[in-house]
Amino acid sequence: MVRRATAWLPIAAWTLLAITPVLAAEELPTDDGLTSDTALEPCLDRSATLDSDVVQTPFDDPDEEPPSPSPYPSLENPVLAPPPDKPYWRSNIFKRILHDQAFLVTKWWPSELTRLSFTGPLVATTYVATRSSDDEHPVDFNTEQRIDNRTGKRADSVANVFTELGNGAPACAALGISYLLARHSGNDRLAEASSVSFEALVSTGIWVEVIKEVTARQRPVQDSHGEFFQYGKPETSSFPSGHSMGAFTVATVFAHIYADKKWMPWVAYGSAAAVAWSRVALGRHFPSDVIAGAILGNSMGRMALARDGREGPLSPRNLQPIFDPKNKGLGVGYSYRW
Repeated sequence: MVRRATAWLPIAAWTLLAITPVLAAEELPTDDGLTSDTALEPCLDRSATLDSDVVQTPFDDPDEEPPSPSPYPSLENPVLAPPPDKPYWRSNIFKRILHDQAFLVTKWWPSELTRLSFTGPLVATTYVATRSSDDEHPVDFNTEQRIDNRTGKRADSVANVFTELGNGAPACAALGISYLLARHSGNDRLAEASSVSFEALVSTGIWVEVIKEVTARQRPVQDSHGEFFQYGKPETSSFPSGHSMGAFTVATVFAHIYADKKWMPWVAYGSAAAVAWSRVALGRHFPSDVIAGAILGNSMGRMALARDGREGPLSPRNLQPIFDPKNKGLGVGYSYRW
């Protein structure tokens, strides 16, 4: 596991060190008129008036102070509260990544496992992968061989380009550079997408290594059928695909933050799919490896978006009940603004 992680961890650490001073030093511009004592006096007076109008009940303790919100993230409040003068994506990235791991274990993964749209495809993909070494005509193995055999030298060259783009080190470096350039140019939207993507990608790099070590699936080399739990043997880091998982993590973040741009989801997910395809075309992964990586990567991206306070187009809040009093009918309405 250490050998595979060293390819991108130095770049990730370098980029973290480059981003952190910017996050710590920069402050959002404030309006002197809004922060002056004179401007705050009406607000304070109004606040005092509202407080005086509150009716105490016999069960209330007049000396008891209202409870302060918990600083720890939860599914109801997944955002790690940053300082009041900074948005989440500009808060300390070390703390964000650290808190992400606790949030994933205690809140996010338990919630995801109860969601059929996540567990259904993941269980089906895993089942196909495990049957690859037992079935007489294994779908996973046969599909990988068919794609690999039909890929010529020109296609291999293209696949190598997408594989290089999906490597952890170039991806982390590109996100770090895009964040710094976006902050310098005042493009907060790109800066947010880059910062949240970097956060999610580091967490993805941690978890994909853990899963690879546990599953220990052989890669499709020397006619291997992808047997699982081959501990101590070479080339046993096939499931899931780290390239696919990382690519779909970043694609999910950009597709949601730029959801009003109709072309962005196509470009983001299309690029991620090309990275995933390249791993099968080069004979480094089975199809089930890259599909599982895409499912897990999408979940990691949505996790980071939830921590950033954003919700995807399929958020339950976009679903509203509809009642037709004339025909006495019930329904559900879905709204999504482009």
